[in-house]
Amino acid sequence: MAFQLNIRHNIEAAEDHFASGEVRTFTGTPVRVGRAGNCECCIEAPEFEPHHFSIDAEPPSGELVLHPAAGARVFVNGHEALTDTALQSGDEIRVEHWSLRVQKVYASAGCARHSDVLSVTARVLVAVILLLEIGAVVWLPRQLQSVTRWEEEIAKQRVFIILDALRGQNIRAQRGLAPEELEAGAREAIGEELSSLVRYIRANEERLGREDWRDLYEDVLRYQRILKRLREGQAFRPVPELDIEAGVRHLLARSGEPEPAYESRRP
Repeated sequence: MAFQLNIRHNIEAAEDHFASGEVRTFTGTPVRVGRAGNCECCIEAPEFEPHHFSIDAEPPSGELVLHPAAGARVFVNGHEALTDTALQSGDEIRVEHWSLRVQKVYASAGCARHSDVLSVTARVLVAVILLLEIGAVVWLPRQLQSVTRWEEEIAKQRVFIILDALRGQNIRAQRGLAPEELEAGAREAIGEELSSLVRYIRANEERLGREDWRDLYEDVLRYQRILKRLREGQAFRPVPELDIEAGVRHLLARSGEPEPAYESRRP
């Protein structure tokens, strides 16, 4: 059974607006996937074990089956594959931030030697119509659903990355030199807000949608700007003392009126 694997690193591919990824074709099985050099599908990334999983064709049907290695975490269509798992065209295999989409490759069937022209034309027209119907009914909704899922996953990963970075920066700043009292209080409050945000995400991660992740992304960007101002010392600037006499003289000078002969009295 020949098949293809469309291999993508989701974080890097996000910047290319859902790039198609690297396609590898395999004409025989088993196909071992991992970072070891003797794997038929070698992916040199720390997320993979030397032999992470293998794909084999089960006789006599030739259906593809995924065999996870002991201790290796593999997800098929969002569900963890703890045992051997059957694979169909379009199934998505996930290893942390990597995705490998399975696509079976079928040999094209030739026309019968004695088929007449009308028979061949009719079969071609039927095949074209069926393909158009499949594309309209199946392919387009799946693509739209896939794009939506990828957008949600990318927004989710962006929130995690910025949130982890902000918490790390805030903790390192609190452990450094003693800041002013206002800045220390602000950092402590922001640290509590970030921890509360993490608890909220952990409790509601499965129920959050794409719009929710976008809102969370905007929230962590606001915290990022606040911490940047604290780090640059621009959050709490002292207010200059108000000079009332200088203000009055300036206004009189602009209006052309003479200055009063008496001394101003300050309360």
